[in-house]
Amino acid sequence: LDGESWLALMSSDSATTNKAGSRGKVASKALAPEFSFPHEITLTTPQLTLGGQVWNDLLLRSTQGSNGMSITAMGKEIDGRLMMNDAGPWKADLRYLYFNPQWTVTDAASGGQTSSNPFTEKNISFANWPALQLRCQACWFLGQNFRRVNADLIPVGNQLSLRNGLIDTGVVRLDVQGDWKQNGSGQSTGLKGKLTGKDVEVATSFFGVTTPLRGAPFNIDFDLHWKSIPWKPD
Repeated sequence: LDGESWLALMSSDSATTNKAGSRGKVASKALAPEFSFPHEITLTTPQLTLGGQVWNDLLLRSTQGSNGMSITAMGKEIDGRLMMNDAGPWKADLRYLYFNPQWTVTDAASGGQTSSNPFTEKNISFANWPALQLRCQACWFLGQNFRRVNADLIPVGNQLSLRNGLIDTGVVRLDVQGDWKQNGSGQSTGLKGKLTGKDVEVATSFFGVTTPLRGAPFNIDFDLHWKSIPWKPD
């Protein structure tokens, strides 16, 4: 299954896009049918292409409750649950996640078009983003095992805030919070936190880096700011 195409099909925004102006948009939205999920859906597929990655042997189950929709996902790359609350932040509880996106033309599933890579966008609107509480017990990203990962993401206007950020590999612990701001004068990012561990040699070797230091604990406080997007520090 091509997940990107299915999401676009089910989105009422894409179904009501009209370039004739705001009046045309309102009229189109009033006439166009909106997709609504049944009370319960179970989907099994050998492969789902979504987010620049192929998810294998996937079982998805969604249930509509009185407070929102619950989605469970089980497969080779994921095992967890997302609660999409009607009021309050969404909550993602993951026992396992392996996310290694391949955002290239050849890996895209839709007719030679590049899959939606958010890191290529100059400006990302947070207007329709829900607040999200992420708790991941065993988290892999871009081939690296980060183990326990926590994050509370809070969008407010043109700002995205990170609170209660945590990466705990078992040998290194990162506690972090930050803000990503977008306005007329450009973009800015700020991160503040602490990096700690009991043995600098064990910590660096975990990430494939060697050091002459042996058996030394470390405790590093940092407060970083730069005039750019989070993944492009100055």
